[in-house]
Amino acid sequence: MSNSAGRLVARAFWVATAVAVLIGFAAPAAMAAPPSSGTVVEGSSVPGVALGANRTQVQAAWGAPAFCQSGSRSGDRALCTWRLADGSVDLSFRSKRGGDPTGNDSDVVGGVDWTGIAGWVTTHGVSAVQALSDPESVPPAYPNAQVFRYGNGHLLEVLDNHLGVEVYWVTLPYSTEWTVTMYIFRPRA
Repeated sequence: MSNSAGRLVARAFWVATAVAVLIGFAAPAAMAAPPSSGTVVEGSSVPGVALGANRTQVQAAWGAPAFCQSGSRSGDRALCTWRLADGSVDLSFRSKRGGDPTGNDSDVVGGVDWTGIAGWVTTHGVSAVQALSDPESVPPAYPNAQVFRYGNGHLLEVLDNHLGVEVYWVTLPYSTEWTVTMYIFRPRA
């Protein structure tokens, strides 16, 4: 290789390196996601997102959802799901006035449900993982809640409308294995 050809190769390398650094190729930014731990405030918020937050605020905090489903109208993106390593979280959207969502950025979070996510613990000390492993620990945490049971005595639902929290148990289809879903919503009188 001639001396001038070597200089051209070296120059091309340094130009390519400089361009890569200038456009941010050196280190991609981490994508936002729901936090794996934090406090759930019944009737108010989950880690990183409050009830009443709009889609823009949610995506700034958590990034884009894994997918959204429409509700009563095609394209309204009524329910959006984020996945974590140990569970998933769904946000139910509604319009700012409380009606059906429109699918645009002004829709707001009306409710949040999640499964798994061991690090999400309510202000009353309940997590979905704990509710699954020790169901009977949940009713004492919410002494004013309505408690519903299956015919065999296993818990079906603990619902506290005044705090805005629900915990419910279901068996997986064709299985004896249980799953727990927790849900927060605006408190009802």
